[in-house]
Amino acid sequence: MKGVREPGITALAVLLLGFSVGSATLLFSVFDALLLRPLPVPHPEQLVRLTLTRPQVGQRSDFPEPVLQAFLTHARSFASIGALRELSSALRDGERVDRVRPALASPGFFDTFGIAENLRPTDGTVVLSHAFAARHPLPIGKKILLAGQPFTVAAILPEGFNGAQVETGADLYLNLSAFTTLFPAPKQREDNRFFEITARLAPGVSLQAANQEALQIYQAASPPETNPYMVNGDFSLVPIERGASRLREQSGPALGFAMAAVGLLLLMAVANISSILLARFAARNEEFAIRRALGAPTLSLIRIALAEAMLITLSAGLVATGIILLGIPLLQRALPPIRTLDTSLVPTTLLLQTDWRLVSFAMGICALAAILIAVSPALRATSTHLHQSLRSTRGSSAIRGRSALIAFEVAIATLLAIAAALTFQTLLRLRTLHPGFSASQVLTLTIDPTLQFPPNPGLGGAIQQWQAAIESLPGVDSVAFTGLRILRGSGVKTTYALPGQVIPPSGRMNTSMHGVSLNYFRTMGIEKIEGRLFTEADYHPGTSRRIIVNQAFARFFFPNTSAVGKLVRSGASDSPPDQIIGIVSDAKYRTLREPIPPTVYSAWTPSEHARLALLVRSKMNPSTLIEPIRQTIERLSPGMPIQDPATLAADIEASLSTEILLANLSIAFALLSLFIAGAGLYALLAYLVILRRREIGIRLAIGAPRPSVAALLLEQATKPVLCGIAAACLIAIAMGPWLNTVLFEVSARDPELLAGTGALVLLVALAAAALPSIAATRVNPASALRNE
Repeated sequence: MKGVREPGITALAVLLLGFSVGSATLLFSVFDALLLRPLPVPHPEQLVRLTLTRPQVGQRSDFPEPVLQAFLTHARSFASIGALRELSSALRDGERVDRVRPALASPGFFDTFGIAENLRPTDGTVVLSHAFAARHPLPIGKKILLAGQPFTVAAILPEGFNGAQVETGADLYLNLSAFTTLFPAPKQREDNRFFEITARLAPGVSLQAANQEALQIYQAASPPETNPYMVNGDFSLVPIERGASRLREQSGPALGFAMAAVGLLLLMAVANISSILLARFAARNEEFAIRRALGAPTLSLIRIALAEAMLITLSAGLVATGIILLGIPLLQRALPPIRTLDTSLVPTTLLLQTDWRLVSFAMGICALAAILIAVSPALRATSTHLHQSLRSTRGSSAIRGRSALIAFEVAIATLLAIAAALTFQTLLRLRTLHPGFSASQVLTLTIDPTLQFPPNPGLGGAIQQWQAAIESLPGVDSVAFTGLRILRGSGVKTTYALPGQVIPPSGRMNTSMHGVSLNYFRTMGIEKIEGRLFTEADYHPGTSRRIIVNQAFARFFFPNTSAVGKLVRSGASDSPPDQIIGIVSDAKYRTLREPIPPTVYSAWTPSEHARLALLVRSKMNPSTLIEPIRQTIERLSPGMPIQDPATLAADIEASLSTEILLANLSIAFALLSLFIAGAGLYALLAYLVILRRREIGIRLAIGAPRPSVAALLLEQATKPVLCGIAAACLIAIAMGPWLNTVLFEVSARDPELLAGTGALVLLVALAAAALPSIAATRVNPASALRNE
């Protein structure tokens, strides 16, 4: 097997295919864990979750306690019903205090997910998730303090169990009876009596029948007059066989693009290896012709092609196995944290593992690759005729087939290059977009009073001391507080209307709300347009509610008059009206992509039961203030930790994580595809030089200029390249409406972008074609004609 004994060609083929198979399998491990693998519980196909989809808000799955009680009392379509309430609290182990996510779970929750009795929490005990136990080793029987209350670690749940969630879950689980222990204050209990409700269908009950019964129970438990907030939406049961996932929603487009790109690169790699073997078989053309003339059966020639393909594929499989074994742990650690609805970052516990599904995927790819690689060389070997070989003549069908192959590869490379250009332009537009505030020189961090130990009930006075002390630090310009950090994908929405105006259900949740402290607008660099900003008097208890609105709110409700001094109502129609005292410039709120919504700013006072965000505008590098601020708060409020300090500019950059991932992936795949396409084009011209060696010799012997010979080969190589570029541009134009849904202020049908990308691909193709074209001019005419 002469072709395989060429170390350079063999190494190139093995590495190319091994890298492609390994990369495809690694991506499939994430794709499988996130999108395909069922939840690791008994009979996951029977699991459903109650959901409510509301206009302008989306899908939610938390319901008030009366709804839970109604289902527990009246539902007959379910074998079990479970309730879960995730919280945020402080866990103290000795002197160490950590912010954790405990979950209050009903007994029915563990029944629904098939958790063994010895792994369930009882009164006064907690069970740890496997991921949390790995990060915080707490032995069974360990005494801990949770929200200042004593509990005992009773068990550790199985690896991969996150309840209904796929990629993350609670850190530890408590019995629902601990509700009053964790929330002694009546107001706290009232605010937290919302539960995620999951259920397991009873044997023989269809999803449709269960949905009909559930809808009746829900409507009876949530009449409009008692719960107007919850009824404005579509209630349904959603199957959760594969679990629920925020990461699936956030990174689904990037993951789908990566899988498609790797699949295309794999096809290109297979096609190129087939081309390499075909070129080697062309050099052995006379050998195969003589074999056939001596009576060698066709099957034996096919076996030769298949043996070479299998040897390359098996070697590539070993390379891919190494990539997979090394890559799975690295990929597991590289998974980004998930941002929850309260903008907290929590670890991703998505379980990536090398199981039979992953092995089957890799083996299937290798087997398919071996067959596809062997097809073209086998057909070539079995169609060789002795008289053609000895006369050094070749048919044009092989050339046409390889030209079509190059056109296919160039089309893929051009498509990926167009995707790279589009995603990079999208990222560039978002990075240069003005968010409506001045992000430079602003530091932001989170303070969670519930983590302070010992707790300090007098938080209000402490915050005033923090603000005065931080403002006195060198380089500090202004300080402000707010309840929620912006551009982290979450926010608060409500319904606003003019007095006497009735808002239809489709128009509700029309306004974003943002509670802010004094100096917020100055610190954020948001401009006052009209009226006034908040003063200290607006924060006094008993003061009539005054609000500041943005320009979008003013345009929406008062398009033809000034909004300052006007009254508007929030929520129920009988609520007291709010008075608009000022208008500020529009600013982004949840994401940079989101159109700026009508926004209301209210005078907000922090509470010792909720987290708050601190904003500091600095006259110097804001990062240098992190440690002085930490020390200041520790001095004034010992044991009060600060979390997630970052500049506002860094927060903006972090909000573009999906766009950055897409751009980086698309650029990497585009560069790799251009390399593969260039290698394929190089192999094609090298093959053409072998096939047309006699013709080239004749041309040179009769006096043809050597540059004209090179130009002839370049022309033959350019035709499939131009066809591939044209096909890719047409495909991009056809996919324009779909592509535009993931782009921002960029069109997939932009003629300048398509032309520029096509020119780049053509330039790369000409560079790849130059070397074999120049080599053809060095053919010795006498040597080329000797066979004749």
